[in-house]
Amino acid sequence: MEIKVEASMKVEDGKHTGRIIELEQRTEPYSYLDLKIEIDKTEGRTLKVGYPAKITPESKLGILLANFGADVSTPGTIINPEKYLKGKSCMLMTMTKPGKNGKEYSNIIPESVKPL
Repeated sequence: MEIKVEASMKVEDGKHTGRIIELEQRTEPYSYLDLKIEIDKTEGRTLKVGYPAKITPESKLGILLANFGADVSTPGTIINPEKYLKGKSCMLMTMTKPGKNGKEYSNIIPESVKPL
């Protein structure tokens, strides 16, 4: 197996625009929905941002989906996040934070992701 070494994906801190290109649900260590966002004007660089996979009108994921047009007000409603998020243009804020290994990484602030 061969894997190409790539440059670090640092993005300047601040306001950006982008497009949600992929959604991935993970269950370890907790249930999360990750969005992969391609940041405009960064030569195809992408960053991921995670949301706890719980939809209520007050949850981070519920607020995100409502901002993109989903009705999250009725308990028991089944929502497909891809329908509302995948392929959509968005604005977002990034901030550089230290990782567990001491290196710095660009992070998307989850509450900042909004439709354009």
